[in-house]
Parts: sequence; C-alpha cells; structure tokens
Amino acid sequence: MPHTPLGKAVFLGGAGLMLILLHTAMVFQRTSGESIEWIGSLEWIWWILAAALVVFGPVYPFTALPSARTICEKYGPHEKTDGMERAAKRCWRVAYLSLVRRYYGILGGAFLCVISIWVINHRLLVALYPWQKVLLTTGLQEEETQAVQQALALLQ
Repeated sequence: MPHTPLGKAVFLGGAGLMLILLHTAMVFQRTSGESIEWIGSLEWIWWILAAALVVFGPVYPFTALPSARTICEKYGPHEKTDGMERAAKRCWRVAYLSLVRRYYGILGGAFLCVISIWVINHRLLVALYPWQKVLLTTGLQEEETQAVQQALALLQ
C-alpha cells in the first residue's frame, strides 16, 4: 500500500524542519552572546516537532486505511456474516500495524539522514565536528588558520 500525500508531506516536512532547526542553532552558536537565548527556544521547537512526529505515527494509518466495514460493504457479498467482518477487522489490524511500523522506520531513517547532513555541513562550515565544539575558543580560529598556513609554508 503506498503512502498517502499527507504521510509524504509529514515525512518531508518534518525532516526539513529538523534540518532547518539544526542549521539555525549552528548559526546562533557562531554569533554574539545575546543570540544564545534563542537556542533555548529552538530546543523547545525541536522537542515539540519530535513529539508531534512520534504522536502522528499511530494516527497516520487511520487517515490512510479504509475501515473494515467499508471494505466489507465494497468487496463482500451483500449479506454480512460475522466471519467476514472478523476477517476484515483482522486484516485491518495487520495493515494498521504494518503502516505504523513502516512510518516509524521511515521516520527513524529520515532522522539519521538529517543528523548526518547536519554533521557534514557543520564540519564543512565550522571546521569542527559538533561534539568538538569545546575545542574552539573565541578568537583562536584565526590563530589556528595562521598556524596551519605557516606549517604548510614550511613544508613547501
């Protein structure tokens, strides 16, 4: 069963917003001290977005799957039997669990992709990995660049 446009929008929108939040926090970390206050707000937005994406998981199949009663009326014989309705409900539960599992799998994969992209971009823009931030003291970045240039000049 393919994902609905709503599900695809939630996947792409959630991953995009998380990536934007991480890059915004990276920019605020590189600026003056008064912008550090914004990082707390970004953290709240991050957790609200993460909670919304997690809570949407069990709700999503209700928007994607037709009800068991609808399936019985559409594809079954005109007279309803208990066995047919029970089988339709069992199949609906299997499809529900399958969609929830697929949703969380895609969500986890998208989260890993977002974190990977952010780490690579952080390394390219700041020249340090995010977990090495304590190594970068304000004002020493230029001195480090000069030291590297001097070392390269000596090697040539």
